[in-house]
Amino acid sequence: MSVNTFKVKQQEAKNEEKRLYEESKFSRENLDDAVEMLNATAKVINNRIAFSVDEKTDRVVMRVVDVDNNEIIREIPPKEMIRLAAQIKDMIGMFVDASR
Repeated sequence: MSVNTFKVKQQEAKNEEKRLYEESKFSRENLDDAVEMLNATAKVINNRIAFSVDEKTDRVVMRVVDVDNNEIIREIPPKEMIRLAAQIKDMIGMFVDASR
């Protein structure tokens, strides 16, 4: 296999990977719909589970809530991980903006 053929195959693989990644991403509207459906299902099964979307990271967050006092028992992913993901997203954005 020549170097040029290898580079073409490598680029084709990258393009296919990018296409698959783009197809798998949820739009914000689809994500909100999925969260609403999860909440409805959780209410039927167990009203102690609530789902939401974090505004800064667009990630789904699951909370286990005490029904008696609405206290959050557990949050997945934890608040620290959400905060870290938001900071990383901001840093990447600054890096991309600075490199232009």
